[in-house]
Amino acid sequence: MGAQSNGANSEPNTVVPFAPALENAASDQIDRAGQTILSILHNAANFAEANYQHALDSAQKLSHQLHAAEARIAELEAEGQTYQERAERAEQWLLRVYSEIEDRFLKRVDRRGTTGGSRFAQSTHDASLADGRTSAYLTIELDVIRCVSSRLSAGQITSRSQNSGTALALG
Repeated sequence: MGAQSNGANSEPNTVVPFAPALENAASDQIDRAGQTILSILHNAANFAEANYQHALDSAQKLSHQLHAAEARIAELEAEGQTYQERAERAEQWLLRVYSEIEDRFLKRVDRRGTTGGSRFAQSTHDASLADGRTSAYLTIELDVIRCVSSRLSAGQITSRSQNSGTALALG
C-alpha cells in the first residue's frame, strides 16, 4: 500500500490544470474586441471632427460671401439713388428748356398769328434768323420742342411740384 500511496500522491502532482488557459484565451478575445471598438470610436471621432471643421470652414466662407454681397447691394442701391436723382434733375432741365423755348419761340410765333405745320416752321425760322441764330440751331430747338411736346402729350412726362419748383417725371 505504501507504493500505492506514493503513486497516488504523485498523480495529483502530474495533473495539468486546464481552466487558466481557457480563461486567458477568453480575456485575450475580450481585450482584442475592446481595442477594436476603441479604434473604431477613434476613427469615428476623427471623421466627425473633420466633417465639423469642413462645415465650419464652409459656413465662414459663406458668411464672408454674404457680407460682400450685402456691401455690393448697398453700393448698387446708392448708385441707383444717384442715377435717380440725376434723372430727376435732367427732367427738371428738360422742363425748363421746354418752357424757355415755348416762351421765346412759340409765343413769338403765336403773336404773328401763324400756327401749325410748315407755316410754324417757316415763321420760327424767320424769327430765329432775325435774332441772328443759324438754321442748324433752329433745327435743334425744333427737335427738342417736338420731343418734349410728344412726350408731354403721350403722358410719358408729367409735371409735379417740389420745394425747389416744378419737376418732370417720366411715366
